[in-house]
Amino acid sequence: MKLDEIKQEALTFRSQNMEELTDKMKELKGKGVPFTGLVFFMQHHQQISLSEARKQVTNLEIWTEKEKNDIREAYELMMSDFKEENED
Repeated sequence: MKLDEIKQEALTFRSQNMEELTDKMKELKGKGVPFTGLVFFMQHHQQISLSEARKQVTNLEIWTEKEKNDIREAYELMMSDFKEENED
């Protein structure tokens, strides 16, 4: 899915509770939407910050332990690089 399609789906999707939202995220993940696309969806659906959307998506019960570790490692590496760049 392209970002504009993800955004449109996020803005039109209506969920009554977290279970429905989690099911939608599972559906998108099953369609091959990557972690970053799910964060984008959550950010626009919930109208929250990127940081909060990342936290919420990371905490969903849709990830295997390996996926959780990969996500955490990628985030830590990104933040480490960001801190190094800003120290210069």
